[in-house]
Amino acid sequence: MDGLEVALKRKKGAGAKGCNWAASADGDGLKMQRVHSAQVYAQALKKFHGSLTVPESVDVSLGSGPEAGAYLVAEEGAPPMNDRDLRTTLRRRFRIQKIEGTSGVCHHARTCRTICGTVHGHDGGRHAARCNIGVGVTQRHDDVRDALHDWLADIGRHPKKEQEIPHWNTVNERARLDIVLSDPRLGEVCIDVSVVTTVTQGAGRGALRGIERRERKKHLRYPGRGLFPFVLDVRGKWGREAHALVQAMVGCLPKERRADAVGSCRRAIAVALQTGVANQIHSAGKPPALTADISYVNGASQGATAEDVHGDSDFEDVPEDGAPQPLGSQAAAPGSTAAAAGG
Repeated sequence: MDGLEVALKRKKGAGAKGCNWAASADGDGLKMQRVHSAQVYAQALKKFHGSLTVPESVDVSLGSGPEAGAYLVAEEGAPPMNDRDLRTTLRRRFRIQKIEGTSGVCHHARTCRTICGTVHGHDGGRHAARCNIGVGVTQRHDDVRDALHDWLADIGRHPKKEQEIPHWNTVNERARLDIVLSDPRLGEVCIDVSVVTTVTQGAGRGALRGIERRERKKHLRYPGRGLFPFVLDVRGKWGREAHALVQAMVGCLPKERRADAVGSCRRAIAVALQTGVANQIHSAGKPPALTADISYVNGASQGATAEDVHGDSDFEDVPEDGAPQPLGSQAAAPGSTAAAAGG
């Protein structure tokens, strides 16, 4: 017993509290429990990804993280997702190929009433989620933008939507940023929301860098200080700059409120994104005259026109070698309101 006490007194780090047995055991126990839990989790995750093909592994990674599954979190005062959209979202998350609205041909319609017509079968909603024909992609982008705007307003940031920034205007394009606000530390904060749909079929792990590529592209288009690209994948994963922006925005709040505020932001954006994707999937499965009911998160669609096109396609193809190549634009016929609303 004396030898054990001497050993405890010499001990450094957690649990080094002499003969205070309870405190020593408690300190060591909690620390080692965290260490062992992390090791078990890492091993299980590695084994799980090892059992998947590379495209499936990338799909899972792009749909992982606390922000991707935040739509499952209940929040007081916030309505839950409706059953139809939640059911569709969970089927996609479980990688179930047969989803209501994903068989036959795609019925996303142009303004001239012609449809996409792509045969997409039971593909787990992949084609419908990235089809640029119709207003679904634009509406999805706008829903995410509105969710972020409303959250910023709730925490007292006084944001404004769709603001033109003259010093980023070019000869061919006006710089219209999704959200603009002022911050005492950061100055003018210009937020550009972009939803990417990285195509993983036949791709290598380089597809995981699709979000980073979109962030770099935004900085090239809007050089200098002030731009904060808020990029997220259609499966739910956020880019690093999106996480950094949210953390910077909650810096004005008391410490005890910051975690809840971040969680609220994640949930609002996850619900808006997944509701938009579910709408695209269901509208693709029915002819235009019998279009499925659409559940807009932030009100009815504004009616996209050619002026509403935010930029290039919001999805990209990443071949096996990892080098990004833009997919065919899936260009719509004349008169189409297709908006590649990556932002």
